[in-house]
Amino acid sequence: MARSRLPLSAFALAIVLLLLVGAGTAVAADMGPKPSLTLLVEGERSANDYFLDLLVPQDAENIRMDQTSDYLKDHPEFQSEPIVSYVAPDGRVGYVCHGWMTWGELVGTVRGDGSFEHAYGYLFVPRTFAVVVQDRATGALTVSNTVTTVQFDALVAYDARTGILAVLQNTMSFWWWLKLLVRIFLTTLIECLLVLPFRFPRRRWLPIPVNLATQGLLNFAVLVALPGLFMAHYVLWFAVFEVLVFVLEFLAYFFWMGERRFRKPFLYALAANAVTLAVGLWWLS
Repeated sequence: MARSRLPLSAFALAIVLLLLVGAGTAVAADMGPKPSLTLLVEGERSANDYFLDLLVPQDAENIRMDQTSDYLKDHPEFQSEPIVSYVAPDGRVGYVCHGWMTWGELVGTVRGDGSFEHAYGYLFVPRTFAVVVQDRATGALTVSNTVTTVQFDALVAYDARTGILAVLQNTMSFWWWLKLLVRIFLTTLIECLLVLPFRFPRRRWLPIPVNLATQGLLNFAVLVALPGLFMAHYVLWFAVFEVLVFVLEFLAYFFWMGERRFRKPFLYALAANAVTLAVGLWWLS
């Protein structure tokens, strides 16, 4: 019976990975929460009547003035639009038009209430910005006032009739909490499957409370340390947090799972964290 545990656990882990691939939603295990920005546009007749971009400093970490942005590589038909070449008097440029490692669109999507939505995310999300809007028929450009968001999941609204940009309240929405809980659940599930082939003498259920605790602390630490802009040193911060999580999990397994030798709890903690981190990085690739 004992011989079947390793193949069974490996098969179960493969099933989990297949479910992740087929789920169709960007859920990344063990990757921590990520800030986002949602911009609502009111007063426009159609999403095809305008282009909209955020205005950010040229020295922002995601801006590459000497390269074609990821968005324009996918939409070369927009290259000649005035909004792409626009540079504000203070030197700010378009976040989507000149950014890399970003999610965003010049064209909005229609919402049920008749407004239009622009969503921004991935590795860089600006906190202080204005918007520049181009009338697609005439090419005329309008620049809004500048706002600063303090919410982790920020929500702002632009009124095309007045040209005013305003910050709305949307801190940690229901969907943010739901995605966070799913990430923690997937991480715990994967690590519970990985513990099977190690055959600890007792308390093989311990990864459940340990992961709930460490993943909760990890997400809270990332949230406190990086409340807004996803800067390049996020990787360093996250590496530090991951090492701390590894140490805490190793100590818990070493002292409470009946295994007094260093090797087995060390290898399990290392494997569990490496697999969940790899799954998260693979999902975002």
